[in-house]
Amino acid sequence: MGKFGALINILAILWGVLAIIFSAFPIYEPVTAINMNYSIVVFGGWIGGGVIYYLVRQRKSYNGPVVLYME
Repeated sequence: MGKFGALINILAILWGVLAIIFSAFPIYEPVTAINMNYSIVVFGGWIGGGVIYYLVRQRKSYNGPVVLYME
């Protein structure tokens, strides 16, 4: 991407964050339990479960990637 690579990466990340935020909004008003968009609840559950799993188990066993140096 040349000299614009970093800028394009930053814009892509910002667009992704914006898309995640707006995709969690409910589609109808007024919001009821029937038409509520529960994607944010599921997303939060995955994030929370991942953080708990990392803190309880993987934090002590993660070694990182293996880097091979070739000369």
